[in-house]
Amino acid sequence: MGRPHMAPAQLVAYLRMNGFSAKSFDLSLRFCRWLSREGGDLDAWEADLARQYVALQEAARKGPPTRSDRDAARRLVELISAGSPRILAKCLGPYVLASTLPKAHDRPGAPRLSYVSFAQHHGIVRAPTMTHLLQRVSAPLDSDPFFRFCASAEGSDLIDQLSDCDIVGVSLAYWQQLFPSLVLARCLKERSRSPVVVFGGNQITLLPSDTLDELMRSAWVDFAVPYEGETPLRDLMVALRDSLPWEQVPSLIHVERDGTVRRNPLARPIDLDDLPTPEYDHEELLLHDPAVTAGDREKVPRRLMVLATRGCYWGKCAFCDYPAATGPHHTYRVRSPARVVDDIRCLQQRHGVADFELLTESLPPQWPRSLRPASWRATSRYPSARSCAPRVLGY
Repeated sequence: MGRPHMAPAQLVAYLRMNGFSAKSFDLSLRFCRWLSREGGDLDAWEADLARQYVALQEAARKGPPTRSDRDAARRLVELISAGSPRILAKCLGPYVLASTLPKAHDRPGAPRLSYVSFAQHHGIVRAPTMTHLLQRVSAPLDSDPFFRFCASAEGSDLIDQLSDCDIVGVSLAYWQQLFPSLVLARCLKERSRSPVVVFGGNQITLLPSDTLDELMRSAWVDFAVPYEGETPLRDLMVALRDSLPWEQVPSLIHVERDGTVRRNPLARPIDLDDLPTPEYDHEELLLHDPAVTAGDREKVPRRLMVLATRGCYWGKCAFCDYPAATGPHHTYRVRSPARVVDDIRCLQQRHGVADFELLTESLPPQWPRSLRPASWRATSRYPSARSCAPRVLGY
């Protein structure tokens, strides 16, 4: 939650460079903040956990607790420990010393750790079959937390903005995002003016063929793009604008009239030095800092990500899916150190950020040495090249 993902900002920059209007929204963060609002779903969830704990404590005063009661109390303590100090102090004051309450930031609306247990309880992070997911998204959704977010004032405003677009691309970094993404797609398709919905990201790339075919035949998704999205999305926007056949769009997965799922030939791997600097939206960046208030609009996350490599130059680890997610030929590419330095300098000037994180699945040991202080130009914020020297924090 502390820093935004780089891939959407990189894609936005690439599409804008090619003459298209583009914008990204971090719906995962917005949803989490909505759940964490004062009096919201997470507050109610944590208060219910606290009430269960109080009931067990009261029962223990009347007689020895059973083994199941002790196990239940232990589980509740684990869940409660990730909760809001504000809620815990209110509900558990007689039972818990104030000094033992979590010291985490507790501004209403700030994402907090209890989201994980809430998500597991409500099935947000479970991984059923694609058939089950599609059946569930077609059923009434009134009890689903993400659907309620989409129906809220904030969510409805976002749906309205997305509905005015020609194409809405949904990036799926994790399997757990698939069901909420389908809920979003359904909300968009039910509008009078519905955009073209494209699913992409690592999870679309890694889905088994039969599972992806089932997804593509659903009513909610128009296209899918595995692997890299820059070239396919650019060409898809050109095809929509100029009424060109879908077969001309590389890497595009779509359904023919007879129900056959067609996979177009893959796009050629893009030269990383041809990509522009990521374009992070300043208003979106503000959402990543829970300390930001209406009168403090200049704050942004302390760290931003820049692209260094894609793929893995080793590519032989049996436990790792990174090579499979970068293409059938496991093409390994490196962005030149000079371009990375340009990205860092540009983002520092735009957003005033002092720390940057290199996005890379694997980094050759010699590469960081190319980021020598001599390659940095002194700025008013960093008056000497020495203050801009890179630090390798881990490898």
